[in-house]
Amino acid sequence: GENRIHILRAEGLKLVHLGDLGCRLTPETCLTLSRMEQIVGLKDATGDAAFTARVAALCGDALPLYAGCDDCILPVLALGGRGAVSVASNLYPDTVTALCRAYRAGDTAQARRLQADLLPLCGALFADVNPIPVKAALAGLGLCRDVLRLPLTPAGEDVRRRVRDAMQKAGHPV
Repeated sequence: GENRIHILRAEGLKLVHLGDLGCRLTPETCLTLSRMEQIVGLKDATGDAAFTARVAALCGDALPLYAGCDDCILPVLALGGRGAVSVASNLYPDTVTALCRAYRAGDTAQARRLQADLLPLCGALFADVNPIPVKAALAGLGLCRDVLRLPLTPAGEDVRRRVRDAMQKAGHPV
């Protein structure tokens, strides 16, 4: 709360507010955040289109919105969002980028197809606490080691199987 605001001012930091304070932000709180020069955007991971619409209507361009749930990128864009803070983009950056570009170019049919293509993967990537599943997937591709800091632990076999299956269905086997 207020302590974070003092830290932001003292350090001169700019950030996208993650909206994960352990309680739900109200659209009115988002309006207050939009007036702070240190806050340059909001990662909306609510999955609640009505909330997103209210924040967009109340704050307009003063608070850029970014989809914080990979399964809601298109709805957030449709409500005025600027992009995504995406877990899936660690695995499929071209797909997430193409989705955003297709929407901006007015090709909503292509954006819908790309959003639908991501849905099975979205479920698998959140089968455990983030970043456990995506780290397992990246390690499976040889892009990193499957090492996490405590208290996180590597994915169990059931999560690994879900991620592998989702990636195979997307045409990108691990």
